[in-house]
Amino acid sequence: YTQSQVADWSSPALVESQRQLLQKFDELVQEAEKTYYKNIREDTYLTHREFLIRRYLPAADWNMAEAERRILSTLKFRAEFNILSMHEEGAADRIMSCEHNPGVELYFADSGKTDYYRRPF
Repeated sequence: YTQSQVADWSSPALVESQRQLLQKFDELVQEAEKTYYKNIREDTYLTHREFLIRRYLPAADWNMAEAERRILSTLKFRAEFNILSMHEEGAADRIMSCEHNPGVELYFADSGKTDYYRRPF
């Protein structure tokens, strides 16, 4: 791809690459749901397909095979480490004790903790 094609996401060559990768992404998600990532439809990280494609293609230097490999790797990682469970209320307390790791709840989406003014943190 030329620099001008990359700058213009609507260029015909890039649009075709995006379309192909979106189709492959959907196939990978379907396969993952059948085999190793049963609750994949609940993973909000994966709901914005076009946004993900726009991240993976440039990261793979516009190489379709490499972008596909990276997407597959991401799906497997999220399934293996049960990423969805880390966003449940109280995940920080369940996974790591604040008593031994002060501030650990800041690494989780919903720690269920509030400050003095009852604002979530």
